[in-house]
Amino acid sequence: KMQHATAERERRASSSVNDAPAHIAPAGPVNTGGTAGDAEPRLINVLVTPKLSFALRLQPGWKRASDIEEDALRLAFLARFPVKLRAEHLTFRCATPAASLETGTLVYRIGAADVSEDRVLLSVLSELDKSYTAKFEAALERARADCLSASNCFQVVADEVRTAQEATSRRWGAECRVGLHPQARRTALPVSRWE
Repeated sequence: KMQHATAERERRASSSVNDAPAHIAPAGPVNTGGTAGDAEPRLINVLVTPKLSFALRLQPGWKRASDIEEDALRLAFLARFPVKLRAEHLTFRCATPAASLETGTLVYRIGAADVSEDRVLLSVLSELDKSYTAKFEAALERARADCLSASNCFQVVADEVRTAQEATSRRWGAECRVGLHPQARRTALPVSRWE
């Protein structure tokens, strides 16, 4: 069971790498080695805080940290999370912009527009919370719609069964009255008082 879970995680990780744009890579072990002939792309580890890092695929035109576009950093940072976040307000400032990319790790300071420096990660967590909330609310709404649909279908079936039972009951009653002896029929049929 444990091997299956590990294999599933590896499959998801490889599919997310293949589905992502060329400059985005998932957080995890970083392959900084390799040559142009290697099948595996070169990755660089981007450290934002001691516990928050992400991997970025190196592009051929990048020689120094200052060459990396902020949009590429932002997209690679967002690929780290399983839900979509609003991150247009995030900015990344390299601690060593002249550093060569051969080091394998770059340190960046993350910032956000209209947010104080000590509240940046809190704003990221807040956006993450909003995204998860929206995702779960949408899933709950879909489940509610499915339940209502199933309930309506059940009600339609129940109404059809009830109608069929009433029709059968009427036919059965009419057949029983027809088959009765005239004297029994007289007692079974409602008789007016003045007959």
